[in-house]
Amino acid sequence: MKNKKNNRKEGKKAISPVISTIILIMIVIIIAVLILLWFKVFFKEIVLKEVDGNSMRAEDFCKDLQLSATSNPDGSFSVSNEGNIPVYGFVLKTSSFDGSSNTREMNLSVNPGVSSTITKENGDPELSTDYTNVELIPILLGKKKGDVLQTVTCSESYAVRI
Repeated sequence: MKNKKNNRKEGKKAISPVISTIILIMIVIIIAVLILLWFKVFFKEIVLKEVDGNSMRAEDFCKDLQLSATSNPDGSFSVSNEGNIPVYGFVLKTSSFDGSSNTREMNLSVNPGVSSTITKENGDPELSTDYTNVELIPILLGKKKGDVLQTVTCSESYAVRI
């Protein structure tokens, strides 16, 4: 019995096995939550849009858009929606002669069969400057889980060039 007592160091206490198990489980749960949050960044939530009873991902409607745009003599732009998909807004991307480009979002909705005009008054204070290239990138409005409205910007390949 005396031999066992000498092997243990007196006055030192260790964490009980129950406490150490609880701490390990908490560490594993925290790491799992961090990994899930990290992966959530890589996976976008699907935004659905319904047009004429057909419900698809909002991005899939971008290829079916039928938009045309023209430049007016006063420096404004006219946009016509000749298809059946309503457009919520546009990203106006302009390139100047000096190589600089400017991008801004415009809340200008264009419903099917309707034309709208982008002027200096409705959102573009720099509309009178000279451009080498003007692109209008459509923004669609859809719903994500829980019927929450969400905007979806189409890729630049679907942009209307003026």
